[in-house]
Amino acid sequence: MIDYMSEHEKTFAESSFWKKNSLLLLMFYLHEAETKSIDLVFKIIRLWRVPIADIRIIKEDWRKIVQTIKQGRAHELSEGDTLYLGACTKGTTTAKSMRKQPFSDTPARGRAFSLKSKYLNFIIEQSLAKKYEVQTLTEEYERIIKEDEIDEELTFEEQVISKFSSHYGKNEEQLKVELALDYAPTSKSRYAQIARGIMGVKTAQVEEFEKADVAMKTIKLGQTGILKESMSFAGIKYDQILLEDWESSYLYETCTKRFFFVIFQRNESDKLCLIKAFFWTMPAGDLQKAEGFWIDTQSKVRNGVYDSFLSSTDHPICHVRPKARNAADTVLSPQGKQEKKFAYWLNRSYIFDIISE
Repeated sequence: MIDYMSEHEKTFAESSFWKKNSLLLLMFYLHEAETKSIDLVFKIIRLWRVPIADIRIIKEDWRKIVQTIKQGRAHELSEGDTLYLGACTKGTTTAKSMRKQPFSDTPARGRAFSLKSKYLNFIIEQSLAKKYEVQTLTEEYERIIKEDEIDEELTFEEQVISKFSSHYGKNEEQLKVELALDYAPTSKSRYAQIARGIMGVKTAQVEEFEKADVAMKTIKLGQTGILKESMSFAGIKYDQILLEDWESSYLYETCTKRFFFVIFQRNESDKLCLIKAFFWTMPAGDLQKAEGFWIDTQSKVRNGVYDSFLSSTDHPICHVRPKARNAADTVLSPQGKQEKKFAYWLNRSYIFDIISE
């Protein structure tokens, strides 16, 4: 647990997280519901230390959590604020888990330090491959910040953004030539390729982003700065949403991600130019609004109402709209009928406000 009243008084080396996690004995077993405890099969049993390459980011994550506490904003902590080390919620209900914080009278939800699930996947993959001394996931993954590039004056995110800022104002053609990229002029992935080229990685498997579950999104603006498209996410799984609560839902997991936005805008010559790149997480207040939207969506699925999901004019952040190939692209509903496929979307106006900040 994060002790809001004392954690801010410590250094990272003195922190409760580091004291308990600097050396771990990990035991991963296959979860099989019908298997007796004595018959569980353990696939991984090993000692584990944080790889040297990851300590820097975990320290930065810890400092960011502590800084939020020092600012009297422990009630605004979110798992999406950080990369590898999160501040996950604890407690069966919000009311029972509320705690005092030292620099504000506002009660804060109880939270615990946690290594994020995607980061645990890195540990599992490395362990199963018995690559205990290897600092990368596999040969298919590339690091953005190589060991000889680390700048102690900058955080990891600041260093990533610095790679982009030196290219602001350059158009797509200039970037393609400068970065020696090879893609078709009509390739839908060309802007993501440009972003990876700027970061100095050739593969889509970017190690730091994979470990932190960072979602990179490239966004294109018109000459006047107009954003034409909303941002889509996965389709709503009708059976699954009925089994979820808010904090176990797909939408919550998506909204609490760390995003990396790369923004292009058309210039007076109608060429798309790189203008901005930044990391972002949905603020706590907006996350509460998204919860209300999710509750409405779940209620309508439970009651078999598939023709009145909230639209972009009904909610300031999210909406639901079809995401199907054609009218015949349907899915079986909990009511036993074939229903049109719908998906979650972030409103165009909301994304534009994020970009404009």
